[in-house]
Amino acid sequence: MVREETSGAFKGPGNIFLTLTGIALASFQIFILGFYMIDPWKQQSIFMIVIFILGFWVYRGAKKTRRAGGIDILLMACGVAPCIYILLFHDDLLVTLGSTPETIDLIFGVGILAAVLELTRRSIGLPMFVIAIIFIAYGYFGNYLPGLLGHSGFSWKRLVGFFYSTDGIFTTPLMVMTIYIYLFLLFGAFFQSSGVGKFIIDLANAVAGGTRGGPAKVATWASCLFGMISGSAIANVMTTGSFTIPMMRRLGYSPTFAGAVEATASTGGQIMPPIMGAAAFILAEFVNLPYYQVMIAAFIPGFLYYACLFCQIDLRAVSQGLQGLPKKDLPKLWPTVKERGHLFLPIIILVLALVVIRTSTIRAVLYALASTLIVSFFRRDTRMGPEKIFKAMGQAAKSSISIAAPCAAAGIIIGVFGLTGLGLRLTSLLVYLAGDQHFVLMVFSALVALILGMGLPTSPAYIICAVIAAPALINLGFNPLAVHLFIFYFAVINCITPPVALAAFAAAGLAGSDPMRTGLAATRLGIVSYFVPFMFVYNPVLLMNGPAWQILHAFLTAFLGVAVLAMGIEGRFYAWKIKWNLFQRALFMSTFPLLLHPGLWTDLIGLAIVAATVFSHGGFRQKILNRFSRTTSPSIDMPEG
Repeated sequence: MVREETSGAFKGPGNIFLTLTGIALASFQIFILGFYMIDPWKQQSIFMIVIFILGFWVYRGAKKTRRAGGIDILLMACGVAPCIYILLFHDDLLVTLGSTPETIDLIFGVGILAAVLELTRRSIGLPMFVIAIIFIAYGYFGNYLPGLLGHSGFSWKRLVGFFYSTDGIFTTPLMVMTIYIYLFLLFGAFFQSSGVGKFIIDLANAVAGGTRGGPAKVATWASCLFGMISGSAIANVMTTGSFTIPMMRRLGYSPTFAGAVEATASTGGQIMPPIMGAAAFILAEFVNLPYYQVMIAAFIPGFLYYACLFCQIDLRAVSQGLQGLPKKDLPKLWPTVKERGHLFLPIIILVLALVVIRTSTIRAVLYALASTLIVSFFRRDTRMGPEKIFKAMGQAAKSSISIAAPCAAAGIIIGVFGLTGLGLRLTSLLVYLAGDQHFVLMVFSALVALILGMGLPTSPAYIICAVIAAPALINLGFNPLAVHLFIFYFAVINCITPPVALAAFAAAGLAGSDPMRTGLAATRLGIVSYFVPFMFVYNPVLLMNGPAWQILHAFLTAFLGVAVLAMGIEGRFYAWKIKWNLFQRALFMSTFPLLLHPGLWTDLIGLAIVAATVFSHGGFRQKILNRFSRTTSPSIDMPEG
């Protein structure tokens, strides 16, 4: 789990240091990406200099001190000096590091390796640190392993030189971090600094607060919107959950259900366009596609995720007789939009730039950044002055630490896969275990993503699993984008999947509920996300890959399937207080895959089963007959007198 920074980190001189560092990093990144491109390895080195300095100051070894200790300064030097060395001897190192590193290269290589691993441990916890150590040990001791996992072995000199090069720490994940992810973190910090948080909460309350189960629906709306910006399930839970969870509990939802709703809604922000999470940009780089194509492909699955959550919330409110919040306590929709609706213009500009104009991702987010500053001046209370701007820059720099360090550590793991050929061996092993059964291979791949991703943030979890499982599925002929989104989904829903469900555990702390029960409840609320990836791998029409009529047909039947699945889980009907028996619930749940699968015959069979199940309920038939008789009965004129 991500470790909280020390309490004194942002007070007095420390706050000034954070602000100045954030200004320097933001200015450098905007200049390099927008106006003057330099060599990617040099850019990454300068970026990591800032990350090492800021990282070992924010995540200090001594928790209660307000200044970095000796070990923190030493680790800063271990990280900063090798990056400066790259800047000074860039051309020579391109030739020597990967093959014939010199003694000084090895000294700096060991230093940056230690700095990356320790900063990863401090910022996101032990799991990623331990995994990286295991892979380093595998690279050195692999010649002692028998069979498929064994390799010829590599010297410490060869390994360190490889890790220090553009094939190790400075490979794809860190490159994507410095080119794309940081800009979106900066945009998110600017966006929230403009006051969009209050607007999101007020808008969600105005739209859904007065409906049955209103606070839970507000949590879904707000967490979805926040999650698209933050890209972190845990940060989303802590931001919106502190407001929505108490509101749900006051209405009558149990602590477990309230925490599960917040965790599930917050997790879904990473799979919901337009921004999604940091791993989505790494995914786009892996499949070599423009980000807007990933964004478009992810829309229907993301919508189905939230539709299933929304339907279950609504049905739970029906079963418990929960009403919405009093209208007098709710903001009005039009005044809310009129007052702060302009703050959402940057999101619209971002989507238009990506999807309609189809400009580069870098240019699109720069447009969104500039528009955020401009639209904030439309009203006095949303205006971003220098103080807000500098604070947002500092927040973006701080948020970058817990992503940049794991991305660098993930580069170590990718380096071991490439150097030892482990990726090909594991791919062959998965194919061998699955035999000719494509579905079994997909199940194995999903389990790999769930198991290896336990306790990890989405980005490193996705990277590790994509290297292991994606080649095997792609070699079978599946669509590469569908395969990587499949793995991405299971890396995301680690956050709500026990036994290590970080988002659910964070929400349980706010709700005062049992963490494991909250995790199981969140798994139930997000159950559709365990099925949809299998469907879009088999039929990419759910990723908007096909004729318009097929996409519309798949979307409508899948949405109906989600509504049916929710009825099966909750055992209720939407319009009336009708309760289904266990057999009927089982029929609904078994029909869901038929409706989710984009096919005419499966849809017809599914619709027939749903219709037969619904009309087999005596209470439903009676409701229909009563409604029909009221609308068709002729009026009787009574005689006068």
